[in-house]
Amino acid sequence: MRVFIAIELEDTVKNYIEAAANSLALFGNGNFCKKDAYHITLAFLGERENLSTVKALMDSVEFSPFTVSTANLGNFGSTYFVSVKESLPLKNLQAQLAEALRADSVWFDEKPFKPHITLVRRFEKRGQPFVFVPEVTFEVKEISLLETVGAGVYKTLYKKAGKMMKNV
Repeated sequence: MRVFIAIELEDTVKNYIEAAANSLALFGNGNFCKKDAYHITLAFLGERENLSTVKALMDSVEFSPFTVSTANLGNFGSTYFVSVKESLPLKNLQAQLAEALRADSVWFDEKPFKPHITLVRRFEKRGQPFVFVPEVTFEVKEISLLETVGAGVYKTLYKKAGKMMKNV
């Protein structure tokens, strides 16, 4: 099964992201992501059968809930996305997860982390897109192990919640 670790979004956040996607659709065609599929990928793991190690590694990563905010429209070539503002807690969470995966020799895609929420792939634009992306702040309370079950369709296999850390 094809899996990845991600932050799933609340429905209210998805509604704002969907509004941005609908605006972008006025400027061209492409493979738009479904509202239910919006997420922030932390680590793409590819094809994997035994998930027990991945779940254990997720459990080993400690984090307190934190907030992140959406920023603006961006793109990687023909893939357009809503970017996520720089966030030290988010960066630290992804770095801890990457280090845990590396330490246990679990393969993952090690491209530089650029947090974003994909709107459309293979976008064929007409003109220069002008899309208002509202700044939406939301709390990250957990990370999820997701399986790709179809084109842009994901199934949650496991969740690991953050917990309030005690100051020592």
